[in-house]
Parts: sequence; C-alpha cells; structure tokens
Amino acid sequence: MLFSLIVPFYNVEQYIGKCLSSIDAQLCRDFEVILVDDGSKDETRQLVEEFIRGRETQYRVISQNNRGLSAARNTALKYVAGEYLIFIDSDDWIEANYLSYIKSIIKESSPDIIRCKWFENDAKETVNSDVYGKMRCLETQNVLESVLLDRYGSQVWKNIYRANLWWDVEFPEGLLYEDLYTTHRVFAKAQSVYFCDKAFYHYMIRANSISTTVKFGRAKGLYFGFKNRLEWINTHGEYEKLKEEILDKTWNHLLQYVHECARFQEEIQSAKEECSEMLIVAKACNYQVPFFKFAETVAFLKGSKFYRVVFRLVRR
Repeated sequence: MLFSLIVPFYNVEQYIGKCLSSIDAQLCRDFEVILVDDGSKDETRQLVEEFIRGRETQYRVISQNNRGLSAARNTALKYVAGEYLIFIDSDDWIEANYLSYIKSIIKESSPDIIRCKWFENDAKETVNSDVYGKMRCLETQNVLESVLLDRYGSQVWKNIYRANLWWDVEFPEGLLYEDLYTTHRVFAKAQSVYFCDKAFYHYMIRANSISTTVKFGRAKGLYFGFKNRLEWINTHGEYEKLKEEILDKTWNHLLQYVHECARFQEEIQSAKEECSEMLIVAKACNYQVPFFKFAETVAFLKGSKFYRVVFRLVRR
C-alpha cells in the first residue's frame, strides 16, 4: 500500500462529509484511511459510519475517550500500513488528483518528504506557499535549519512523509501547537525533501476551531515547543549556530506565556519556574538577554504588582 491517510475527528459534523468525500474521490486508489474518533459528542461518528459502510476494507475507525488531537494522531500512527503518510484535519479537504500527483513524484524522485502549496479557505480562497521557484528535490540539511526556525511552518498537514520517519516520534498530549515538537525530528531523519509548486490541500479557517477559540494556552504551547527545539539543538551540535536565534524566539514566547498567566491568573508558579530556568539556560549559553526582556522576566518573578508596573513601562 502506498498511502496511509490519518484523519482524527471531534465534533465536526458540519465538515466531515466534505473531508471524506474529497478523499473518496481520489483518482489514485492505493491508500487506506485511519479515522480516530476522539470522543465526539455530536453526530460526527454516525456520519462517518454511514459514509464508510461498504468501504470497510479501505477505511478504519478507531474510538477513544476525548484526549485531544495529539493523542488521536498518536493512536492512528500505531495502525499505519502505507509507505507514505498524510495527515488530514477533519474540517479540511483535498483535490481529487492529490494522491495521483504525489505518486508521480514518488515514482520520479522517491523523496522522504514532499511539500506542496496549499489553499486557505475562509470568506474567499487563496493559495499560500513557502515553496519558491520551480519544483526541486533537496538534501535535508539544506532545509532543516529553516524548519527549526519555523520559517516553513510546522503544521504536519503541509507535508507527505515516508511513514517510517514517524516510527519513534509522538505528539505531546495536553499542549497546543503540538506540531512544533515533531516536525523537526521527522525532517532530521529524512534524506531528501521534494518541493512541489502545486496546491492540493484546502485548509479551512473557521471561527470555532481550536486555533481561533482557545484563549489560554496558545503562548504556552509556542513557548514549550521552541524550548523543546532548543533542547534538541543542545544534543545536535551541527546546529549550534542556530542556538541564539532559537533562544530569542523561545524567550519571546516565554514572555507571552508569562503575560497570559498574569492576565488569566493561571499557572503562575509554573511560569515562574520557567522564568528561573530560562535565566539559568541563558547564562549557560552566554546569551545576553535584551534589557527589556530581562526586566520583564525578573519583574514577574518579583510578584504580580511589580510585574504590572514594569510591563506597562516596557510595552508602552
């Protein structure tokens, strides 16, 4: 089997039909679909079961209690049988020639990872891309630096992967921006990346999605994601030159996390511990923390009243 498609779902009864119909319309039929029900409470599960009736040899549904997107993807990864792996969000959809075109790239170049343009759909449809110039296949070392710095975006649905790259990689449960923890690890194991200048994937931007409704936790996910990349770089000396830039990004997200904690009065002690740890990390790395960032960090450690005063002065 050439392709395994992973589709986790939770309360997407308005969108799941279009997603599944676009998959079933594929011109290339050499694929399996692994659907994971993350404890849906609406009619999504019933719609899925109705859709796959008579298609059970190609579609598999796995149920679990509601544990979040990361856990659902991790569950699906255990069942992958295809040579290549594609993640599809349950409110998105794909063009009918997606798999057939990717199959032709595999036949021609056999890359470990393939990256395409994509459509963004909200009030209108636009084509987005971080693919420049004509189609080409590059060695991973020329790409991984940009991945680590998040210049390409870390969303896993942007890429097609050789499945064995994911054998020992898992998404972290309980955090947003979970892709920040995994994408660089997968790219690091790849030998080649093929950049395709065509778009096949439709990314739906909707008002009630996780990325647009969660108020507390966004900055936390970004901070811990970049902190995770910083720790990874510490064990991969060939990327030492990126450490200062990664530290700078990590610190920016730490301060956003601190501000969220202060604003919502949640996880104050946890945020203080992270501030203390990052000050130690900065000293160990000989990283000169910019004055205003240092002042804001120390002020938060001193207490909420002092932090509010310093925050207003620094962010004025």
